[in-house]
Order: sequence, then structure tokens, then C-alpha cells
Amino acid sequence: MTKKVERYECTGGGCPMAWEGATEDGTRFYIRYRHGWLTVRMHGSQTVLEKDIGSGADGVMSDEEMFGWVSGVLDFGRFA
Repeated sequence: MTKKVERYECTGGGCPMAWEGATEDGTRFYIRYRHGWLTVRMHGSQTVLEKDIGSGADGVMSDEEMFGWVSGVLDFGRFA
């Protein structure tokens, strides 16, 4: 089930990229992109998404790119 994002902020500027925020129901989340791996964790649960999407040297991604990769678990529609 995809959760709608209420708020988020970029908390890491590269190597790793990191974002934190909360969904409309108050669930906090953490997203990280480092060494080509994108990970999404929801507060109180295990990792909900983990993808190898780049090379081992990759660690930079725009917000818009991240929105697309995590769209199966988080809906950033109001920010896109």
C-alpha cells in the first residue's frame, strides 16, 4: 500500500543522499541512497524497499529521481 507524504526534507547532500519525513497518518520514514543502493525504512517496521539502482560509486540523486524510485511505497505527488 502506498502512503501519501505529508512532509519531508533532504537531510544528506550526497554520499549518502538522505531524506526524512512523515506520511499523512503520521508514520515517519527514512530514505537513503548510497553506493548505488536505495533504501526506504518506515518507523516501527523493517525496510520496506531496498533496490540496487546504480554503481557502487553512486550516492547523489535529485528529489525528483527519488520520487520515481519510491513511488511503490511513498506518494510524493503533492511535491512533484
